[in-house]
Amino acid sequence: MRLPRALKAVALVGASAASIAASQAQEQTSPPEAASAAAQADPLFGDDIVVTAQKRSESVQKIPLAITAVGGEDLANRQVTSFESLAPSLPSVNFGKNVGFARIAIRGLGLDASVGGHEGRVAYHADGIYVGRPSSQLSTFFDISRVEVVRGPQGTLYGRNATAGAINVITNDPQDTFGGYAKLTVGNYGFFQEEGAVTGQVADGVAARFALTKTDRGGYGQNLVSGDDIDDEHSLAVRAKLKIEPSAGVTLLLSADYSYQDDAAFVYHFIGQGNPASQPRAVTLGGTVPADPRDTFADIPQTNERRNWGFGATLTVDIGQATLTSVTGYRDSLADVRGDHDGTRINVSTIQTLEQARQFSEELRLDGETGRLKWLIGGFYFNEKIYAQSKFGPVLAFNNAFLSRGLIFNGDLKTDAYAAFGQLDFEILDGLTLSAGLRYSHEKKFIDQRGAVELGMAATPGYTPGYTNFQKADVSFSSTTPRFNIQWSPTANLMFYATYAKGFKSGGFNLTGFAPAVRPEQLTDYEAGIKATLLSGAVRLNGSVFHYDYDDLQVQRILNAAAVVVNAATARVRGAEAEVTIRPVRGFELSGNVAYLDARFTSFASEDSARPTLGVLNLSGNRLPQAPEWTANLAAQYSLPVRSGTLRLRGEMAYTSQIFFSFYNRPEISQNGYAKYNGSVSYEASSGLTLSAWIKNIADRRTYSTTQVSSGFLGFPIMGTFDPPRTFGGSIGVSF
Repeated sequence: MRLPRALKAVALVGASAASIAASQAQEQTSPPEAASAAAQADPLFGDDIVVTAQKRSESVQKIPLAITAVGGEDLANRQVTSFESLAPSLPSVNFGKNVGFARIAIRGLGLDASVGGHEGRVAYHADGIYVGRPSSQLSTFFDISRVEVVRGPQGTLYGRNATAGAINVITNDPQDTFGGYAKLTVGNYGFFQEEGAVTGQVADGVAARFALTKTDRGGYGQNLVSGDDIDDEHSLAVRAKLKIEPSAGVTLLLSADYSYQDDAAFVYHFIGQGNPASQPRAVTLGGTVPADPRDTFADIPQTNERRNWGFGATLTVDIGQATLTSVTGYRDSLADVRGDHDGTRINVSTIQTLEQARQFSEELRLDGETGRLKWLIGGFYFNEKIYAQSKFGPVLAFNNAFLSRGLIFNGDLKTDAYAAFGQLDFEILDGLTLSAGLRYSHEKKFIDQRGAVELGMAATPGYTPGYTNFQKADVSFSSTTPRFNIQWSPTANLMFYATYAKGFKSGGFNLTGFAPAVRPEQLTDYEAGIKATLLSGAVRLNGSVFHYDYDDLQVQRILNAAAVVVNAATARVRGAEAEVTIRPVRGFELSGNVAYLDARFTSFASEDSARPTLGVLNLSGNRLPQAPEWTANLAAQYSLPVRSGTLRLRGEMAYTSQIFFSFYNRPEISQNGYAKYNGSVSYEASSGLTLSAWIKNIADRRTYSTTQVSSGFLGFPIMGTFDPPRTFGGSIGVSF
């Protein structure tokens, strides 16, 4: 365990900044409390963030939720340009990528599947619009106003697939005054990123904003067969927003966005042997793997093509005693990842994972406040149509004499979901509030899919598969998810809360994996927390403890060639989290968090396809995937006035204990515990000019983003993807 060494390293950064801060503090003659109060009002200390996690604007310190909010300026100071780079600083949040799917887990609950059509347990929203596809969630993160991460089931206000929590990414809105920014960043691995935005009034009552980001980066590895870069990035994203205020109390916010990526990202690498008793086919045939694990041998070009676009419309009408809000969204996405399936010099198999999706959503809410009562009612509709394909081929036939057609599975999945919800918050006494919420959800899913296994037929260009497997069915689910909360605020800066809530994750079919429909997941949460602002704002401390009872947990298994999701009986999740921010003197900030998680199956038995001789395994007591026991983050930042501007020094450490990627808890399918360090220095002039330099993963730790045992016809090799290596660079920007 490297946590003590990590803490020492960051402590050195903090001590260096603290010594500078102390020299500044010696010149102060006022008492420490007065100094802290003055510092709290200073822009260098930042203001309290207003969030909309409960569908209304509230201070993050005043709502009874375990929530972390990060503002756009703070994201820029941290050099955060993606949710992947933000996740290590968030309590109980784990991030991984598998063939381009964002595997976001909160408190050990996330996305297990790696094929099209599956849904995660974290409800991801962009500007209030639910983004259903994990393959398209990575495209929305630019020109950000703030990010809100709510931990714990949000079954009342967010409903479907918010079992683990919710993420709200809120982008910058248009402004009436002309302004904007431009920024250029360069770094190692040929990193070159351009981003910017411009905003202003275009007519009376109408303001517009246009934002763009373009990224080009060379590969973290190389395909040693073709010489091409792999795990590189070439992407472009644009967004336009229009804010229309035709009359007092009426606001219409329109948005449109488009993103495109064409590179060799998300490459599978050969990690090892999944069946201890026999080697993978490619190895037995003499296939070798690269000396550098970040490289690969690929018999075809490794490609990652993804396109996302959508429209949004948010209408807000003040009708006196209440506010009417309508949020309408449409999303269209394509994700097509192709590559080598065995990672060796032998041409055994290639793989394609394709997902095309269209979704429409509408949420209508009415909320108001009457005396001590706050109330909210609403309705939600969601329609999604997905086409997905998993193709393994050409595949070296089992007699090793020719390349066969291989396997292909494809089909359509449709979802219709409806919900009605409401919440009441009543302050029965000064500082004591009782809340009750309820959501009724109904979903219907339709599947029409087909498959062909043609390992005995030679592959020919343009052949038509001979489908022999078919599935056409529909299934419906209903769920009622309540939420009860008690909130006590004995003072304006101290709040305690306790929560009982239920969460619901939809059931459904295994698209490109023929199996019966899985049942919905049901989660019951018992939680208590505290939020405190102490010493006139110099210290902020938030904490929570929680216990989950989980029924019908859905997990992914590899059955022969198909990735199939099954219900895994029951699980229990319990833990504790703490976040602290300390601002002892003007400009100096220490912040950190620590989370303990005990997430285990309580009743689960399953065979392991890669180790069939073991028979049925009792997995009760095994840890859930993506559920490290300990995570911690520590950061020290010092901001000081320098020559008509502000100089910022920042150091960070993020630690996570061992992460299992499989519910079998095999050490070879896991990532051992590790700590990573980041550092940055930036200067922001009063004129709007910004300069910065940064380095991430200073020690160049090579860690897995995910690993999994692959298909049986390949001999169960362990394949995986890596997190970024050490990266560094600099930026120059201007705000106007």
